Amino acid sequence: METIGSLAKRLGLGRSTLMHYERLGLLSPSGRTEGGYRLYGEADLRRLERIRTFREAGLPLQTIRELLDRPDPEGLDRALEEQLRALNEEQRRVRRRQARVCSLLSREAGGEAPSPKDWVDLFARAGLSREDAVLWHRELERSFPELHHQILAALGYSESDIILRRKGGIPMDATPLATRVFFEAFRNLPRLNPGSRETTLRGLALAGSLPQAPEILELGCGEGTVAMLLAEATGGTVTALDLHQHYLDTLMERARARGLEDRIRPVQGDVAALPFPDHSFDLVWGEGIVFVLGMERALAEWRRLLRPGGWLALSEAFLAEGPLPEEVQTFWERVYPQALTEGENAALFRAAGYRNVEHFVQPDGDWWEPYYTPLEERLPALREKYREEPEALGVLAGIQEEIDLRRRWPETYGYVFVTGQV
Repeated sequence: METIGSLAKRLGLGRSTLMHYERLGLLSPSGRTEGGYRLYGEADLRRLERIRTFREAGLPLQTIRELLDRPDPEGLDRALEEQLRALNEEQRRVRRRQARVCSLLSREAGGEAPSPKDWVDLFARAGLSREDAVLWHRELERSFPELHHQILAALGYSESDIILRRKGGIPMDATPLATRVFFEAFRNLPRLNPGSRETTLRGLALAGSLPQAPEILELGCGEGTVAMLLAEATGGTVTALDLHQHYLDTLMERARARGLEDRIRPVQGDVAALPFPDHSFDLVWGEGIVFVLGMERALAEWRRLLRPGGWLALSEAFLAEGPLPEEVQTFWERVYPQALTEGENAALFRAAGYRNVEHFVQPDGDWWEPYYTPLEERLPALREKYREEPEALGVLAGIQEEIDLRRRWPETYGYVFVTGQV
């Protein structure tokens, strides 16, 4: 029998992939240890190998589950033939558009990396409508994700910005209008993710003893609600990092109003490429920012910043164990397919060598009063303001969809707060 970690490593898959298969009913462990950890046998391994083979052929997961649960040679032949036809058609479509765009690039770009506006102009001159251009972009992202990422990096997007936009429902080819509407919707909210004063202070209490006037780093500080609370509660100095300068400007305005400007240091930067020397902080804090890297990478990369005996405190989304409603599964596959369960997030802390690990599930109220309620209240005015702009209305509809999902299925996902010491 193997654990989920050893099975994933043996087949070159991610733990989150196996968890995703389990939630869809594709794969279930044969047993569990006394501590509740999953165990897999040879039959599970053979089933997983078939799943991987079908997946590499591009079959949808729902089709794979039907083929495995109700073996039918004729049904498999039909599914593969249908997939082959779809791939051939997609290949022809992509090649036509690639040839046209490459031709234009060689003639128009002049040897320089084109800007996002250049791409839009090139598509238009190639005879592609905006809908065609968006389809081409999505096919590129789906079929060649590494190339897509390289292109975005060449255009000047940071790794965090790429992920943040995707999570926010903003496509990378979005116009400045869509981006402006998104940030306008979230501007000056009490929180930019589920949380509360009570939860922050509870997480701080779990961090144990800290030095007098500790050095703290908050990752993804937004407009500074948590940074100021940490400064006040600890008497320490908070280095507040965010990707967006307009958030940092608002933070310092608020800090000056509360007499905290001498204990808040704003830094514009990317959590995926932190500019700080090793062992710089007594406490590294991140609420709702782990998704940029994923929990395992965050635990490894942010550890170097901590002094001996220092603490890492993170809040992270989690999914309930067992099958999820289809609309919940679809949403999380889009915004954060790496999401784990509550217990697995804490287990990753221990596996990464952190000690004195503690965790708790944030209350449902953390989603509403400081976050979704004020966000939802401003949506009608924004819909009226942008009533003649379909793209803006699409961004607002995506925000409303996320809020409605939480209202319908609060028991299927949440946020867990985890602390650990080095």
